[in-house]
Amino acid sequence: MHEKYPSPYPHLSDIGIAKHFHGRSHILTPLCEVLSKLKKAGRGGTTLLIEGPGGSGKIALLDQCWKMGASMGWIPIDLSYDSMWHPIELLAQIKGQEVRVRHRIHGRTLKDPVHRYSEMSARVKHLIEMMDRVLDGGSSPILLIRRKAHYINYDWAVPPSMASVVRHLFQRIESGDLGRPAVFIAAGNPLTRNSFKKAGYRFPDENIKDIGWLSEDEERLIIRDWMIKDGKAKGPTTEWEDAIIKETHGFPLFTSSYAQHAADHLLTCQGVMTSNGLREVLATGRESKDFYFRHYAFAHIKRKYGGILLDCIHHASPNPYLHKPDIMNALMVSGCDRLDAECVFARYVRYGALVKSKAGFSMPMQSMYHALVRIQSEPDPFKIPGLP
Repeated sequence: MHEKYPSPYPHLSDIGIAKHFHGRSHILTPLCEVLSKLKKAGRGGTTLLIEGPGGSGKIALLDQCWKMGASMGWIPIDLSYDSMWHPIELLAQIKGQEVRVRHRIHGRTLKDPVHRYSEMSARVKHLIEMMDRVLDGGSSPILLIRRKAHYINYDWAVPPSMASVVRHLFQRIESGDLGRPAVFIAAGNPLTRNSFKKAGYRFPDENIKDIGWLSEDEERLIIRDWMIKDGKAKGPTTEWEDAIIKETHGFPLFTSSYAQHAADHLLTCQGVMTSNGLREVLATGRESKDFYFRHYAFAHIKRKYGGILLDCIHHASPNPYLHKPDIMNALMVSGCDRLDAECVFARYVRYGALVKSKAGFSMPMQSMYHALVRIQSEPDPFKIPGLP
């Protein structure tokens, strides 16, 4: 967790580990208490799942969890993607060194491609025994951290026999019967819990946390840090903070992106803030927001289904909240069967086009709605004559 992960969105600033971090006390404060309690007891464990759409600050939060654990005497381990379906890789990371196991099965090794793990059911017991030896083989508390956990898909990535090895890990942690404390923290999109359910593991409801948005005060602290510490702003920054906050809606990616644009601009102007400079920063920030909407929130949703979502919003207006049965019905009327409609609805949620609250589902911000209107009013540039 030491280095910033490469950004897949070059127009957006500060994706990954946050340079200036504020907020998330609703997750970090209770986690600190749990780590302190378990370390003092010398045993016990728990699991935690953090959910939120892309750009909501999950990697930045996990970095803070990593630093917190290390400062409290825990051994933080950043689990790779492979480790969640490759038991040998998982064991290697926990043990802290490469583990080479060459059990031959039909002339192949455990390093063979994943589709051959179906041949390894006879070795599951042995792998579980190996895992137990590693988990029980030390006294230092371990903090297992898995970013981008939504990439786990047990339907195709691992057969049930191998998934049982991963389930065993979580069960040992939760049971508290290890010789040392252990905590597993994962973060992923709003449907990540379903990926774990497919492997037969369910996070306790109280252990699933919505990462949420930033408060106005938290946004203000982040923007101020960027402008003063990085942009060398001269004088009060309140006017710029207020203007940026009106457009970022508490969404961490937008907050840090606008703030970094502000810092970059101020550096070129020796820290002097002007009205023209603020307009330039806001215009650049809006381009970043539009890039996010087009290339993430709606990029994975067919134009047809974007139109159906827009129709549902207009039909429900002025009530901003939608209900899943109504959306499902609109999708099935359009020609989807129930399974396809479920998949489309899942994409709305997975990519943040819809967020859930007690009142129902809704778009998280007005500017996202306006972006969808713009996208739907444009002709499809990829429609090729003569193709179905």
